[in-house]
Amino acid sequence: MILPQDPREEVIGVSSVIEKLDVLRRVGAEELVDQALTKLIQMEIERTSSEQERLKRILQELLRHYRPEHYSSSYF
Repeated sequence: MILPQDPREEVIGVSSVIEKLDVLRRVGAEELVDQALTKLIQMEIERTSSEQERLKRILQELLRHYRPEHYSSSYF
């Protein structure tokens, strides 16, 4: 099982990106800021979707191995 990333790294990364986008906005590069934000949102959606699929596979595997036979599937 892969452990999640350190949340502090993610916060530092986001604040760094926000600072850079603010600099671009101040120099009048709003279109570039919009493109960058759109790309970041797309990347985050892809990352989240991939993580969701990974977790679903893990859950299915756990249920397959650890679900007591006498429980009905409605419990899960």
